[in-house]
This record gives sequence, structure tokens and C-alpha cells, in this order.
Amino acid sequence: MKATTHLIFALFLAVVFFKDFLFARTIESFIFIALLIIGATLPDFDIKNTWFKHRGLSHSIFVPIALLFVAYFYLPAYALVVGTLSHGLADALTPMGWKPFTPFKFKIKGPIKTGSLAEILFAAAILFVIFGMVLPI
Repeated sequence: MKATTHLIFALFLAVVFFKDFLFARTIESFIFIALLIIGATLPDFDIKNTWFKHRGLSHSIFVPIALLFVAYFYLPAYALVVGTLSHGLADALTPMGWKPFTPFKFKIKGPIKTGSLAEILFAAAILFVIFGMVLPI
């Protein structure tokens, strides 16, 4: 998935699970949004890094689990958990897939090719759902 789709999917999960907190207009809610952006894009730091294999450990379920310990002490840090977890879930929708238990070989794969029209439509549909959840009727 492209970075934009990762951000949209992370925002969707944040609205689903933290809607009231997300729109509270407090300093913590703004920090939450910043950390959500970081969390949604952080797993791809390994794309141009020669030390790590892309979609390796940075994409595993172990990163959000480790971040839960930080979030226990500081609520906005849950955004990092949501962001990194949403990144893996979105990658699971692609043919390249997601190995949540890296280094184990178990992989979840889907049909949406990165950068394809299907990805654009997927992102647009998620945005439509987000708007429906947050705009008054």
C-alpha cells in the first residue's frame, strides 16, 4: 500500500476506536494525531534501509505489542499502536501480504495491488466511511 492509503486506514481505525478522544481538541488529541501519522508510516522505514529486510520485523505484530507498554502510561501513545497495527493490516490486503509473526512464515495476503486503481478505490471508500462516521446527519 502507498503511504496515503496507510494514513487513511490508520485514521479509519482511530475514528472507530478513539472517536471521542480524537476530536476532543485537546493537546493530547493533537499529539494523538501526530503519533498516528508516525505510527502508520513508521514500519516502512526499512524500505531504503540496508540493515533491515522490507516487511520484516518492523511490520510484525510484535511492534504494536511492544508499543502497548508505552501506551499504558501515556494514552496518546495508543496512536502508535493503532498506526503500526493498521499498517500491517493494510499490507495484508496486498498480494505481497503481511507476515504478522515474523520471522515465522505465516502470511496473510489479499488481492489489492499497491498503486492500483483498486487501492485508490479502497482508500476512497474508507474516506467515505470516515466522513459518514464523523459528520452529523
